[in-house]
Amino acid sequence: DGSMSGDGYCGWSSDGYDGEFYFDVDASVEDDSSVEGTVVVSGSGSVDKPIDFGEHTADRTKLVWQFSWYGQTHTVEFERD
Repeated sequence: DGSMSGDGYCGWSSDGYDGEFYFDVDASVEDDSSVEGTVVVSGSGSVDKPIDFGEHTADRTKLVWQFSWYGQTHTVEFERD
């Protein structure tokens, strides 16, 4: 077992508008390498979202989460290999 935390951002654009989303991850790594935790998504406001899929090993880390923002669904994938 262990813990994982970090932050990051990504840009988006749609119909002539653009911006950035900021992410703060707070998670735990289980004995079977699965990751459970939450992501705080910030932009024009903020939302807490559970991680939909997470895996962490010595060779690879992958986190996936989805969230809705102003009626649009966004999927974020973070991967380290």
